[in-house]
Amino acid sequence: MFKSIIIIGVSYFFLCLFLHIIVWKINRPKNDFLALFLIFLFFPLALYFISFLLFYVNNIVPNSYIPLETLLAIYLLHLSLSSVYIQSYPLAQAVSPSLKILKIVGDAMPKGLNKQEIFHHFDLSDLIIKRIEDLSDNKFIKNENECLTLTYFGKFLAKFFIFYRAFLGLPPGKG
Repeated sequence: MFKSIIIIGVSYFFLCLFLHIIVWKINRPKNDFLALFLIFLFFPLALYFISFLLFYVNNIVPNSYIPLETLLAIYLLHLSLSSVYIQSYPLAQAVSPSLKILKIVGDAMPKGLNKQEIFHHFDLSDLIIKRIEDLSDNKFIKNENECLTLTYFGKFLAKFFIFYRAFLGLPPGKG
């Protein structure tokens, strides 16, 4: 039974990943995070709920009984994989200064580069503007009278990460 939990849970995750790639290739949503939550969390939850109704409430598929705890374990595995993916998505889709530095220095090997030469490869205003656009597109900030302000979701996200960093013993506002 343990093998089937892993196989089904991982398969559901990859099914969602495939759906995510298809949706992004057809027309990338403006609000990435909402789309990711719908694809990876709410869509599978709806499928699990339908499975629950079919197997337990209406007994429509009587010879295909899956224990409720197995169904919950499958969803928990899927939820864990999806949560990690959603959390790491911003790193994959945005320009990472650290990865860009590694590539720049790697391309300059074996000689290497000094710090000034690395700075020439970056447009800091471009990095900031793209982050502002991402935060705005995902409804974390809004522009009111030429001032950026946090939305409800932005306040929640900021408070969550301030709490999370404090929990880890890290100073707020860094990292």
